[in-house]
Amino acid sequence: MRSKYVIGSGALLDWAMAAWREVDPGLDLRPVRLDQDAAYVFDLSVLDNLVVDGATAFAAYDDQFLNFRRFELMAKLKERGFSMPALVCPGALVANTASLGENVMIGAGAIVGHDCQIGFNTVIGSGANIGSACRIGNSAWIEAGVVIGRAAKIGANATLGLGVIIGDAIEVGKFCVVDVAGKITKNIAAKTFLHASFDTSINIVEL
Repeated sequence: MRSKYVIGSGALLDWAMAAWREVDPGLDLRPVRLDQDAAYVFDLSVLDNLVVDGATAFAAYDDQFLNFRRFELMAKLKERGFSMPALVCPGALVANTASLGENVMIGAGAIVGHDCQIGFNTVIGSGANIGSACRIGNSAWIEAGVVIGRAAKIGANATLGLGVIIGDAIEVGKFCVVDVAGKITKNIAAKTFLHASFDTSINIVEL
């Protein structure tokens, strides 16, 4: 029987298990709970007992530290030789010309248009709408319901929050956080933090 390790914690791990169960009922799913200590360090010893031997893996972690926690976990699994196919949830519509990297998650009801490129480890939330010819970098996090216009470019490790709408051909740089609901009509430079609690944008430094 084909096996898959699903590694993560909390509600997101439970969700990923349920999603994979729907996507591929024939999989032997093996949940692995991975905790962090007070300094946000993973207890990676739980990975030592995982056996590749044809099994695949999926990292089910949230967007902590610009999604680097999820990326770190993915890297540790790749070091151990695991293949990490993308998870496309039931009800998602992904064009056959779209390209999905490893450990990508496409939520239920999301739409990914023609000729899109979605980098590895990126999360596209439920109901998000990604226009044709978009380029989304590695380890980005796109919340549920976000709309991204045609030919837009979203940089690596960028986070787009609830209610964000990215206009056609707009570029959002890497390491950006856009967490202000509404339409973005101008390019956003790398390392820019936009949040409803701040009157102006903030630049992230030393990253």
